[in-house]
Amino acid sequence: MTWRVMLPGAWGTRLDSEWLPADHTEVWRRVFAGEDLAGQIFRSGGQDLPWARLAGVASVLCSALAHYRQQLRVAEDESVACDHREVHLAAISAAGEAMTPPSRTHPPGRWRVRALVDRAAVVLGEHTGVDLAEGDAVARSLSPGAVTCWAEPVAAGPAPGPLARPPGWAPVVHPGLRRRAFAVEDAVANLCLAAAEGHTGPDVLTGPLLCSLGVTAWHMIREYRTLFRAAWASLDACPRAAEHEAAAQAGIDTAPDQGPSVSIRAWRHALLIDSPSGLEVAEVSVHGTRTGAAASVAAHRAVDEFGVRWTEPVTMAPRRPRWLPGGGDARGTITR
Repeated sequence: MTWRVMLPGAWGTRLDSEWLPADHTEVWRRVFAGEDLAGQIFRSGGQDLPWARLAGVASVLCSALAHYRQQLRVAEDESVACDHREVHLAAISAAGEAMTPPSRTHPPGRWRVRALVDRAAVVLGEHTGVDLAEGDAVARSLSPGAVTCWAEPVAAGPAPGPLARPPGWAPVVHPGLRRRAFAVEDAVANLCLAAAEGHTGPDVLTGPLLCSLGVTAWHMIREYRTLFRAAWASLDACPRAAEHEAAAQAGIDTAPDQGPSVSIRAWRHALLIDSPSGLEVAEVSVHGTRTGAAASVAAHRAVDEFGVRWTEPVTMAPRRPRWLPGGGDARGTITR
């Protein structure tokens, strides 16, 4: 395994383990306890659980990250809409001040975010690297009514200029840090899903490496809990606290489903290849859901440090089929 994720030493370690939200306290107590139990299992080396069981638990733990991102979106939206926005945004900002975002290995290059709008593939923005682009695509999928979007390398071919007012949500506080964190969270989640769904196995992603991924996901969750302690304390102390709570609950209730897309039923694992006629995009595999395609990409990225891969809707464009066997070894590491 060649893929690595680098988690800063302070990420997820500043948590006050005694803190609980003021609203729905007992529900959150059970949620936090379940997350912490899973994290301790991974930190202890899996307690002799079978590899398939470890993969399943890791994937379930990672699925919490999508919910925490929605909580962050709602907290920022409520902060921006309030008369005391400076106080609320400052609290969120202070919780992430001077933090270095997580990172992962990937070939360099410029990437862009695309979306299907009225059945046309438009460009929402362009970024200097894959983390910013994939994180931006994640963020824009969070708000109600958001379009389905994805990140692709600029080298994949010409595209129209970016929209002046791209749809979807964008972080207000530390946007670069948040986008990078979103991208790495998804990369970890997709690799755990790849293990749980059989896209990769213990010959590549060994038990110790899988436990390292589980610990990484746990620390990412704990970092959100640190962030929310500051954000929710500020909103709870606001004169409009009751309004914020009601609006926040409505925002969570109307959040888009982060599971498989119901409007786009076929996604491909795409690969940039160097052909005699120049760079072109090949189709490695087609999947019935976006998550399935993302798991396939994650499994291949884990053993191929040079290939440029991504997911896209099959309706986006016809691609030349390309079958590539798996490969690589299990020498990769996951480090803090």
